[in-house]
Amino acid sequence: AEGVVSAENGLSVESPVEIRFRATPSGKANTQTFSNGDAFTLQANAFAVAAQGGDPFPCSGEEGLRNQLILDAAYRSWKSGRRESVEQL
Repeated sequence: AEGVVSAENGLSVESPVEIRFRATPSGKANTQTFSNGDAFTLQANAFAVAAQGGDPFPCSGEEGLRNQLILDAAYRSWKSGRRESVEQL
């Protein structure tokens, strides 16, 4: 309701990712560049540590499910061209 966040190839680990933030209704925008180069490696290592009884995984299963529900709504929106609701837990 307050703005739009967008990224092309947001899950890329091969090159930096530009995240664009645009406020509505003012239309003010800014862009930040992030590196995802180690994203999958860091996730796999953190999961392995947790599975071996070390530090807990930094993201709960509930948070993972919430993330998936948001991704599902984003894909529905992409296909429909309309705003799609995020399912509730």
